[in-house]
Amino acid sequence: MSMNKEIGVLFVIVLYLCFILTGCGETGYLTNERLELQKEFTEAMQESLNKGAELQLELDSEEADSLMQNAENEAKDNLDNSIQGTIMSGDFSCLEDTDWERMQEIYEREIDLYEWHQLDLNSDGIEDLILQEKRTADEDSNQHRILGIFGCEKDEARCVLWDDVYMGNFSFCGPTGELMHRYYSFGGMVDTEGFEHYYYDKDWNKIIDYQLVIWEVNSPEGYDYPTKWFEAHPDMQEEGIYYRRYEGAYTGEDTEGEVLTLEELKEIYETEMGMEMYSSDYIR
Repeated sequence: MSMNKEIGVLFVIVLYLCFILTGCGETGYLTNERLELQKEFTEAMQESLNKGAELQLELDSEEADSLMQNAENEAKDNLDNSIQGTIMSGDFSCLEDTDWERMQEIYEREIDLYEWHQLDLNSDGIEDLILQEKRTADEDSNQHRILGIFGCEKDEARCVLWDDVYMGNFSFCGPTGELMHRYYSFGGMVDTEGFEHYYYDKDWNKIIDYQLVIWEVNSPEGYDYPTKWFEAHPDMQEEGIYYRRYEGAYTGEDTEGEVLTLEELKEIYETEMGMEMYSSDYIR
């Protein structure tokens, strides 16, 4: 007998007892004995009702847990059978027009170093995949270097980005789902550290909408003097660190850009990426 039926039978019995115990004597009045019995019955009925309510709550909880488990199992099955699940399982053969065998070999060899994230990166309503390092790129940063980005559709996928060259230039993704590419240029009279903020359109074209650039002008001693650069940047003639924001991809044509303070640059970065900017010689 199911729990619902047990509760129903219990309720019928309670009603039947109520009818018997609240019946009147021949005189039409309740006797003291019947009053006592009715009191006992009322207490017993309340206890039975409370017990029935507890059983129903227990049943509701069990049904909710069962529904939740079924939903989780269904979601897992759907993922396992999806193009995303195929790639995340380590099978890259569905990636056409790429060197998928080499990528799969690298992933299998270093699988413990990486983690997967699912995000809709080109606003088509379908979650894509980011494969990134678990460790941070620098000791003081919270940037995780992206190894691969895979654009997914219902039954097919493409490799949008694959970067297994361990150098200072790399892409990373913030908790907000925003993407940036970090790059360096050191060792000259003018050093550079830049952050390209970019996104993908529905055809997977990379769109750079702005860049944050840190310039350090060093002493000219021991360096070749970059005459053209100084001619193009008349506002950065003195030794020091300069912060700029450039719209779109920096090509050198927009030589001035928007002048920023360090605090303003950090605010843009942290608002966009949803994480604190790390510390460096330029960012403190």
